Amino acid sequence: MSGILMLEVLCQPAFAGDYAGLRDAVVQETTRTGTSTAIFMGLMAGGCVGFSNFMLAASMPMAGLTRSLPVFNGAAVVTGVSLNYALEGNPHPETLVIGVVLILVAIILTFVSRNAPDAPCAPRGLAKEALGSVHILSYTNLTTLAPQNISERGMEELPLNSDPGSSSEDLEECVKCIPGGPVVQGLILCAISGSIDGCWSVFATGASMRGLDHYVACFYMCLGFLVPLFTCELLLFCSNPAKFIAECRRLTLGSFLMTALCGFLNIFGIITYYAATSTISATVAFAIFLCTPLVSISIGVRCFRELNDEPRAKHVLVFTILALYVVAILVISANALISGTDD
Repeated sequence: MSGILMLEVLCQPAFAGDYAGLRDAVVQETTRTGTSTAIFMGLMAGGCVGFSNFMLAASMPMAGLTRSLPVFNGAAVVTGVSLNYALEGNPHPETLVIGVVLILVAIILTFVSRNAPDAPCAPRGLAKEALGSVHILSYTNLTTLAPQNISERGMEELPLNSDPGSSSEDLEECVKCIPGGPVVQGLILCAISGSIDGCWSVFATGASMRGLDHYVACFYMCLGFLVPLFTCELLLFCSNPAKFIAECRRLTLGSFLMTALCGFLNIFGIITYYAATSTISATVAFAIFLCTPLVSISIGVRCFRELNDEPRAKHVLVFTILALYVVAILVISANALISGTDD
């Protein structure tokens, strides 16, 4: 809903002969001959975002914030940049290759970091028994990642399984086929969800290349975003209606507003990505769009204190991973500047 409202503002007529608004743009683009494939690709782009975000929400508590989002974003960048390059090409692929290789090294180091003395890199105050039995998180309980109370020791607690009667077998059953412990399984799920997320940019690029207006493509993407979320939530409800209803009833106003803010920021980022692709290639725009490990690692370290009481080697490793992402994004960004000079 927030995405459609933002699109309505952006689609106001800017010159004579322009669309009269979002509704007029959608009607004209939809009824135009030959846009059915482009519309389908727009819906698929949204489906990739929705499903990958749902998987990310399920795997984050297993791996920790400083690990999960860098792996998710890294896999998304590698997938998105590679597929977009195959789709539209690039005059200077060497910088793209360097950036992708640096990100791959960062992902490998992130997996290596699981061998720290206290393996699960989770926020302090999180019960150890919860680490091995974190149930699947949906958009109805994703906000339990936010600190809810203060323990006797003054540390923030993240009650992922605060309800002793809640079932924790949902995610365990899904990841039994994945080797390794909870951290490794969580990282693998993050990599898979990131690879799926990387595909949305390709579908969006394909829709635009087939003549569909950027903002109309984004409109259909917003619609497609809801399909996997609704489907997954429906499956969770059918598997355990009582638990699902109980978790919905526990949703406070603050949690609801935080969830709404997360959705707004996600959609805002996607819309600004569409605006950026009008001046730079989708390959470069997508890589820069996902330069979020700086934010996720900073939040994990400062807010959730995931590196507290960790050895110095662990600190060095995490910030090395962060530096690799920063350098990779700068190299890929240079590609846009070089290509712009050539033009």
